[in-house]
Amino acid sequence: MSGPIDTFKQGLAELYASGDFTDFEIVCGQRSIRVHKAVICAQSRYFRAPCGRQYAEGNIGRIVLKAIGEGDDDEESCDDPDAIKLMVDFFYHLDYAARPILPAVEKPKALAIASSTSLSQPGPLFGSPFAPRTTVSTGRQVPASIFGTHAAGVTAASTSPGSAFGSTVFGSVAAPQPLQRPPPPHIFPVAPISDGNVLMHAKVFAAAVKYQVLALQDLAASKFAAAAKASWDHPTFAEAARVAYTTTTDDFRQLRDTISSVLHQHKGLIDKVSIESVVKATPDLHFELLRMARGLPAVSANRSADEGLKCAECGIWLWYGRCQSCSTEYRGCCESRGDCHQCALRRWFEG
Repeated sequence: MSGPIDTFKQGLAELYASGDFTDFEIVCGQRSIRVHKAVICAQSRYFRAPCGRQYAEGNIGRIVLKAIGEGDDDEESCDDPDAIKLMVDFFYHLDYAARPILPAVEKPKALAIASSTSLSQPGPLFGSPFAPRTTVSTGRQVPASIFGTHAAGVTAASTSPGSAFGSTVFGSVAAPQPLQRPPPPHIFPVAPISDGNVLMHAKVFAAAVKYQVLALQDLAASKFAAAAKASWDHPTFAEAARVAYTTTTDDFRQLRDTISSVLHQHKGLIDKVSIESVVKATPDLHFELLRMARGLPAVSANRSADEGLKCAECGIWLWYGRCQSCSTEYRGCCESRGDCHQCALRRWFEG
């Protein structure tokens, strides 16, 4: 018998699949997804504001997320529509399945059946309560939506024309038969252990950070690590590394630690033009690999908080300011305040 957690997850999955009682819409690019405010706000602090009545989105029941490729100069601040769809999948299934990019591996038969079921077909996946049932005496199928959950005990006489008011209703009733408990429904299709889709997991992680879905951050990071272990030599690894380092800050280390570790372990990757380009364009990754090459951890656990650089002449910490004449940023020390080399004039600077 399925426990309360599985029952709850099945209920969420059925609401998601049917679209019943939805009161909000998330639009990203060509994707438009109907959701329930209570479900998404329970897992994402970000959506609590736009779902409220004090915002226009809450009043119209719709929010539009800027998608990658819609003409925005800052592409890193935009969202991947497929990643947003997988994030919404997580809201309702507490899991998500990215498209595998590696050859399928041999799986147990039960897992193969579950993973081959598409999310777009909720009936076989979640165990629809309206599936036809078979009668005990004749084997005829009777719609459960008509006879309810006790249809398994209905005889052929009660389902044939002319017997609606026969012995089965006002007379003797057929001996009750033990109900056969149906197998527990699959709550979510089982994803391959290593789908290899490092790029999509990196995008899902970025969406989880941006929209403050803490549980999804951990899940996407674990899926990313498994995918990176299986497909570190895949052409998409370089782009996944770029996405991981440009869409989140240094405070979110999960993906960064995986990438720097893989590049350090498989040193031949640096010979790839795609990897070389990413490393050169990503100072954080470049510095982390430098530390690891010297036998140090990628990030120091006890980083000292330097106040800045000291002047070689007077030993005073350098200060930073801006030229009042040409607005050029400048650093100086001592009492002289220095000269602006941009406008070639000796100026006083704002401290």
